[in-house]
Amino acid sequence: LENFSIFYAGNYNLWHWREQDSLEQIEKAQDDFKKILTNLQDKEVTVAFFPLDPRQGLYFEAGAVQYIMKIRPKFFIPMHFTFDPEVVGTFARDYTNDHSKIIAMDEPGSIVNIEKLDNGYRAIMVATSNDKFYSEIVRTDSSN
Repeated sequence: LENFSIFYAGNYNLWHWREQDSLEQIEKAQDDFKKILTNLQDKEVTVAFFPLDPRQGLYFEAGAVQYIMKIRPKFFIPMHFTFDPEVVGTFARDYTNDHSKIIAMDEPGSIVNIEKLDNGYRAIMVATSNDKFYSEIVRTDSSN
């Protein structure tokens, strides 16, 4: 889009289940994930939609964290957390950094509007079920 680049991961993730997969399966999943991640690293991403699926068990957030650290999207919106929406707020608190703001859309019907400003981007989110609202300029850069 004119002022945005959007990455939708679909089912792209570091899919492994630490408690049940063998070391070989985990290493293969990690290698496959890193190969694709390397191909994506030169892309500038404004908004990324990426799985954060607690059904994976231990280290379920590993793929999301690696994606954020390598790609550095301006906004990161977790998905696939339906059965445990509380993990999204925790993830947002733990992994938001200077380069990426995690948007915790943890309620059905949540809406986010992301707009390009002269000095960066702003995300405005409304969770329609209890009228939560926040606005924050996530990244400022006078050259943008």
